[in-house]
Amino acid sequence: MVAALLILQRIFNLFIVLLRANKEFVRTSFLNIVSSALNIVFTVTLTVHYKLYGFFAGMLLNFALLILIILWKTPYRFSFCFNWKALKPLLTLGSAVLIADIIKSLLTSIDRLVVTKYLGFEALGVYSVALMADNYLYSVPNMFGVIFFPHF
Repeated sequence: MVAALLILQRIFNLFIVLLRANKEFVRTSFLNIVSSALNIVFTVTLTVHYKLYGFFAGMLLNFALLILIILWKTPYRFSFCFNWKALKPLLTLGSAVLIADIIKSLLTSIDRLVVTKYLGFEALGVYSVALMADNYLYSVPNMFGVIFFPHF
């Protein structure tokens, strides 16, 4: 389920980037609203009944319906084919990126483990609030980039 969820999420993100690149911000905003509504409906109702499996099923339904809406409302079409000869260098590069991402995740969570061990969970909560503020400040320029990049 997680593999299918990741594939659907990547396809959805590809369509969102295409919409942004073509300056279709109204359609992107509409999809964000629909995504939020579908996410609430599917994940809440299915999680209540089926626990973790319901959560994954709700997320799968959410992305599948969003992709269908995009395909229905936009002219974007793709055909999927595998060229194993071209895929080998991508897998080589991808494995290096995967290892680097795992190391990055480990290194970025060590600080939380140290804060918890030496200062306790209450201090971790305060530290987490500071991290959330830092992430928000970091994301503001990225938000502007999403809007301005297609205009450049």
